[in-house]
Amino acid sequence: MMAAGIKTAHFSERDRADQKTAHGLELAVWALLLLVCNLPLWSGRIAKSLVFFPGLVAGGQWWRLVLFPLVHVSWYHLILDAGAFLLLWKGIDEARWRHLAACWAGSLLMPLCLSASVGTLGLCGLSGICHGLMAISALETAVSQSSPCSAKIGLALFFGLGAKVCWEVLSGAAFLADLHLGAIGIPIVSSHLGGFLGGLSSFVLLYLARLLKNNENQLTGLPEAGAAGEGLGHEPEKNH
Repeated sequence: MMAAGIKTAHFSERDRADQKTAHGLELAVWALLLLVCNLPLWSGRIAKSLVFFPGLVAGGQWWRLVLFPLVHVSWYHLILDAGAFLLLWKGIDEARWRHLAACWAGSLLMPLCLSASVGTLGLCGLSGICHGLMAISALETAVSQSSPCSAKIGLALFFGLGAKVCWEVLSGAAFLADLHLGAIGIPIVSSHLGGFLGGLSSFVLLYLARLLKNNENQLTGLPEAGAAGEGLGHEPEKNH
């Protein structure tokens, strides 16, 4: 029994090392893609061929649907969005691609429903997706139980972010827009709300799925896959 425990711990440590390596590789690929998609900024232009326009996508330019979040209107805009995105991506361990898809979908669908200007101005940037990833990160902190204050901090961040995106949609202006130090284009704030709701939905579905799995394991007498919040901020138990 002791040998099996050591072997399991060994494989667990190796798996964590492999995951860390894969995570680092993903960050490098994201950074490279962001740089390539914004090469026109060197000559003072933006990559208009990648900006999302509904009519052009409907006409067959499908790549705009995938690549529009990577395009930015200035170096300041790029550094602001890319810095937030890479930090948030680094902090999410479980189901990050599923979370990303949900945030991307929300940040696109909400402007299509609420903002007529998307058809004329286009849509680009990572800010909508970042709002979704921030919501997920805040909720992960709330359920992590890593410290006595983690739940309060996580919930405060989550509800503060929710209040921000609601205020932006109601006012029609980006929060603290006048304090930006460079060009950020014309913010389409409904994208922030969409990303936030997409992140919230993705987190809730994943959390409920893990709760259901653990309940099934308890009913059948099998060992639990992990605490309900494992992978959502919890650290698995270690063999001593």
